[in-house]
Amino acid sequence: MAKYCRVMTDAEYAAYQGAVQQAAITATPDPIDMSDMALTNTTKVIVRATGEAKGKQLALLYKANQVCTLLGATNVSGGYTWYNVRVNSVTGWIRGDLLRILTKSEAAVYNQTGTTASNNGGNGAGSSVNGVILYKPELIDWYTGGIQSIFYKGCVAILTDVKTGISLQVRRWSGGAHADVEP
Repeated sequence: MAKYCRVMTDAEYAAYQGAVQQAAITATPDPIDMSDMALTNTTKVIVRATGEAKGKQLALLYKANQVCTLLGATNVSGGYTWYNVRVNSVTGWIRGDLLRILTKSEAAVYNQTGTTASNNGGNGAGSSVNGVILYKPELIDWYTGGIQSIFYKGCVAILTDVKTGISLQVRRWSGGAHADVEP
């Protein structure tokens, strides 16, 4: 809705870009030592249907350090190397600069502990499923728990299946004692 957004000036956008923290990009391991595992190194990574910027968006990975399985195929487009991946039961393509490919030894450590030397595993508040950190669901009373002020009509929220870690965005458009939402 237009009343909730405005166009940023060039100066505001530059300040915003300067404030965004991105993980350091690491060099791709030597092919002999490269595993078939990668982690996203930033938030809001788009999984596309084809290995190019114009490819249809299949999924949006909201959190950094999501585990991706490299499927072997690569594509060079727009000055970027794109990797064919499988993540959260979605098969698609991710731009190479948004991934950190793990070495075989890092992948072995990650598979045992859920962390790498440069990924300390977060704050430990939740469990990890398919590389997504899941927090224990909390029951909040619909009438007295403040839901109406958090998930108000017109609000867009991220709905996550706590069993699989699969997420989608929903917009609440109506509902009194419940939420009518659309993906």
